Amino acid sequence: MRKNKLMITAILAGSLLAIGATGVSYACGNNEGASQGQHHSQYRGHHRGHHNGDRMSHWVKQLNLTDDQRAVIEKIRGEHKVSKQDNRQQLKAIKQALRQQIHSDNFDAAKVRELANAKAKIIVEMTVQRAEMKHLIRQELTPEQRNQFNDMKGHRFQKQQG
Repeated sequence: MRKNKLMITAILAGSLLAIGATGVSYACGNNEGASQGQHHSQYRGHHRGHHNGDRMSHWVKQLNLTDDQRAVIEKIRGEHKVSKQDNRQQLKAIKQALRQQIHSDNFDAAKVRELANAKAKIIVEMTVQRAEMKHLIRQELTPEQRNQFNDMKGHRFQKQQG
């Protein structure tokens, strides 16, 4: 019986890791790492020394956006911010419920499966919303700015690869 529970837990953990491997933990603002000895959570919102807002201002400056373009892009980002925060709250609640199942004396695999499916749906929705936001922002760029932005992204990718 205990061996079966361990096997189910291991399979579930593997499944959840596969689902969450896209960086959802980062996107959710998970603070648990610090309490478990992983202090990287204190740097959330920072990427290689740049705050998320600073990254945007960096590429805004390099692309020489007009004031109108900046205003539209800020509006697009603002509209998506609310749904992103809602999704983060839902993911946080699901993670809490999963932890409760893991620590419960009566493990309910069906409940865990239900929570995992709910988590996966939210991750899918977040991915679609982020892609939509990026698409809308790209539509505000001129063809020259798009080419320049693609070059900037390619250069950043090459730097990350080594």
